[in-house]
This record gives sequence, structure tokens and C-alpha cells, in this order.
Amino acid sequence: MDTSRIFAAIEISDEVRRIVGDRLSELHQQDTENVVRWERPEKMHITLKFLPEAFPHEVKALDAILVETAGLFQAFTAQVEGVGAFPDEIKSRVLWFGLGEGEETIAAIAADIEKRCRQHRLPVERRRFYPHLTAGRIRDPRKARPITQRFLETGFEAVPFDVTRLVLIESKLQPGGSVYSVLSSHDLTAAGE
Repeated sequence: MDTSRIFAAIEISDEVRRIVGDRLSELHQQDTENVVRWERPEKMHITLKFLPEAFPHEVKALDAILVETAGLFQAFTAQVEGVGAFPDEIKSRVLWFGLGEGEETIAAIAADIEKRCRQHRLPVERRRFYPHLTAGRIRDPRKARPITQRFLETGFEAVPFDVTRLVLIESKLQPGGSVYSVLSSHDLTAAGE
């Protein structure tokens, strides 16, 4: 039986994509040894749940979970703000843009999805959830130290965006990189207080 690479996500605004894209373009030009695989701005999103090998019934279950979770939260404003590295600044493998305002709500959405995944017997994530946008993946941490330091030292000023829906995305691996397709979208519909 075929499996799919799927993830639940929050999309970012075109303005955030443009500003982040400008920053990544500068960094890519400085990365003369090509030690970082920089993310394309059009693919950026905040991953809430990733299933690398989902069977069809798991895709349906995660979609149903997103419907349930979206009904518990209202639309809100979040901010992309600051930068960091996983697992840490010394042994960096991933460079990321962080979140300021809205981070707690995004973490609560992810926690609700994870709780429901457990109830549906879907694979669970063991690592702590850190809401972020992946800026790039480091190919060689030793060679990447100078570009990593530049990325971390420059920071990133807050850019707000509206969070209005949760999306289920399929990622198909291709020779030129992954290609994303939105499978479903679910508006945040909780009634206001």
C-alpha cells in the first residue's frame, strides 16, 4: 500500500514570504561555499504535525483531526520574529526564524493536534514542539559556522501575519526538491468570547 508524506501546517502571508525571501537571498549570496540548503520562501510554513509515511486511513484521520482542532480556535495575529538554530548554535543543523506574538496559541494548536493523534493511534512526536519557519538546512556544520554566526547575529525584526486556517499538505519528493500540494484547508471557527 502506498504512503504519503503529509503535514499539518499554518501558512504565512505573502508579505512575510517577501521579507523572509529578501533576507534569505542576502544570506544565499554570502554562502559562497554553498554549505546551507536555503528554503524557498514559497514553501515556507509553520509545521504543526508531520507524518513522513502516512497510509490513506492516516491521511483521513489527520484531516478529521484538523477539522476538530480548527473548530476550537479563533483566527489570530502572529509574528515572525527572531532567529535561532537546531539543535543549538554550536552544532547547528537547521537555521530558523522564530515566532513572537501568537507563539503560545500556535503551540496550543499543535498540542491539541498531537493529543488527538494519540487518540487516533497516529504516530506521535517525541520531541518538544518549537514553532518556527525553517530558513535552511546545514550540509556541513563546521564549514557553516561563519554563515550561521551571520544569520544569528543579524536577528529578524517582527513581521505580523494573520492566522485564519489550518492546512493539510502533501509533500512529494522530486529530484529538484519537494513539491507541496494542499489537500485540505480548515478555517479557525471558534466563537469569540
